Amino acid sequence: MEHPAVSTDWISQLPEAVLTDIMSLISTKEAVSTSVLSKSWEKLWASVPVLHFDLRQFLGDHVDSWEKFRDGQIKFVRFVNSVLRNRRNCKLDIFSLKMERENGCYCALDISPWIIYAVGCKPRVLSLVICTYEHLSIPNPVFTCTSLEELHLMTETRCTELIETESVKLPSLKIFSLGHAMIDGDFLKQLLSGCSVLEKVVLYCCDLHMFSNDRISSNSLQHFTLSDCGLLFESDVEVFFHNLVHLEMRNCRDDLNLHAPSLVSACIYHSSPCFYKSYLFGGLTNATSLDLFGTPEFIVFGATKFMDEQGGDLANFPLFSNLKNLTVGEWCIISNFNLVASFLQNSPNLENLTLYHKPSPKATEEDMAQWRSGILFRHEHLKKVHIVPNMGTYDQSFYKLVNALRASIKDSAVISVQLSFANMTSSVVI
Repeated sequence: MEHPAVSTDWISQLPEAVLTDIMSLISTKEAVSTSVLSKSWEKLWASVPVLHFDLRQFLGDHVDSWEKFRDGQIKFVRFVNSVLRNRRNCKLDIFSLKMERENGCYCALDISPWIIYAVGCKPRVLSLVICTYEHLSIPNPVFTCTSLEELHLMTETRCTELIETESVKLPSLKIFSLGHAMIDGDFLKQLLSGCSVLEKVVLYCCDLHMFSNDRISSNSLQHFTLSDCGLLFESDVEVFFHNLVHLEMRNCRDDLNLHAPSLVSACIYHSSPCFYKSYLFGGLTNATSLDLFGTPEFIVFGATKFMDEQGGDLANFPLFSNLKNLTVGEWCIISNFNLVASFLQNSPNLENLTLYHKPSPKATEEDMAQWRSGILFRHEHLKKVHIVPNMGTYDQSFYKLVNALRASIKDSAVISVQLSFANMTSSVVI
């Protein structure tokens, strides 16, 4: 005789700490909605140590007018206020607030009380992604919250605003990211001096204004990323990151006069050479891995300017004695290799070279002359040259490059080519 199946609520029998950990993985709106499941779940969401508020969850699928955006914003404000008012007095680990614009509509809210509430709960992580029509001022308590280990501020207003604060004292902060803001030397010096264990800084779409009396220094910073930033530095501004391990710069106007004796890897991408100076070349000399992408003028202009400042003598070009992995390209290597070769000739311990080659019908026999001497790739330690054709395209300049490499590198080095077919890639030794 078969017995009817008994429905058992195994999830509700889990310890409250386990349930709140599970609910920490979803948004606060979704967590609050679990209150209808049963009596035991009614107030469980209030113990979750993570708050994720996202305006878009209240806007619906199609926001095609300011009125719809305003209605969603009103619902959002009521929800956030209700959650903060009814939340139990428990420790807050993560506070995340996202208020992004939708179809050109910006928020018009004073969010300072929410931020002050969050900071008062001593969170470990504070993340603010705010697009507002009004002036946005980050409350000073944010920069003196001793519990913060991660601080993410992505702000967007009608115009880029200067980030200002009375003081910065974040003794636990390890990661800081900032977007769409303007900062000056005073703030950056406050940040680096007031965050004694800061390891990672990411700046996105920011304008940095540094003047001749600004000296930027950090002993703790290990990772530094600049993406689409304007670096308005006077010529004698120097940056000393004594323990920096990784540097990444993408499409930045101007560059850094950087001193990084512990640098291991760097990725530099410039789509335009218009503002490029030569300072950065000297700051990368200790790296073991170096990626240089962008237009050919990025390398040509930077290297030429460096040699001009050193009296035009290639012997004064910086020596990359630690460099083992070099990646260059996104242009026609054959047509623009004379100054890239300077890097290769000054990298005696290079082991792996990757060339991102873009086809060009303008590659001429004169472009090949630099290869015929057979010295450009005769490195004692070179083990592998890998060629990546742009979009899987193989033209005459590509075959010239392959033939030149065959004739120039030592026999023990391997040349491989990346092949692409039907959204699949593979490497073939040639």
